[in-house]
Amino acid sequence: MILVYTIVIITILQITAYILLDKYKLKNWKYLILGFILLIDISMPPGFFIEKDPNEIVKCGNQSLGIKLFFMILGGAIAVITHFIYVMVMKFSAKNKNV
Repeated sequence: MILVYTIVIITILQITAYILLDKYKLKNWKYLILGFILLIDISMPPGFFIEKDPNEIVKCGNQSLGIKLFFMILGGAIAVITHFIYVMVMKFSAKNKNV
């Protein structure tokens, strides 16, 4: 469950950064934030999320592979979808303001 919480926290931070960038009129910096979040998703260390018992012998490394793929695929997709939805909502609200 901590994996899902981590993705949710990253998404909330992404939206907060976008709102602050819009507030300070730095619209092109959103791509930098998106790239930074994708870099975080790709380089997320899987060992941070695996509970290790000192008496347990690790027989399989597939736990780390699953966690790595979770962040790369799901985390990256959610970051890109959040980016596009935020940009579309802001463009739609700007059009409605002018009308």
